[in-house]
Amino acid sequence: MVIALELSNIYFNGMGGYWLCLMLLSYAGSWPGNIGSLVNLAAISIERYLRVVHHLWAKNKLRNWMIYLAIAFAGTSGIVIAAAITFQTTTVENGVCYTGVFLLGETAHKIYEIYDFLSFYVVIHLMFIFCYGCILMVVRRQDT
Repeated sequence: MVIALELSNIYFNGMGGYWLCLMLLSYAGSWPGNIGSLVNLAAISIERYLRVVHHLWAKNKLRNWMIYLAIAFAGTSGIVIAAAITFQTTTVENGVCYTGVFLLGETAHKIYEIYDFLSFYVVIHLMFIFCYGCILMVVRRQDT
């Protein structure tokens, strides 16, 4: 839908045009869900790791409120990160909506790219590989 709106050549004007640009063309609707799902995947991996590899600790110490807090954190972190970046990088100039273009400078853009790559690619994958690798070793050890 965003691509169809980009191709329609809408003229954005004033504050209403800015908010229309921000809500429709900046992926503000899908980006928080994407980030939240990555954080949720990491939380599920850690929770399963604790329940399988450290079974006694999880049985004694892991509580339902901790799991509910992880769910809330996954949702709110997606909204907060997406809003912080989207509001900063979206602007309307001469009736044209520009999204994800205007950071504070080239250094800020590089820092954000490094942060995005490390936190949502490298760290998530390392957590996933470590947690499920340990789970696999525990399961394989039980089979023999």
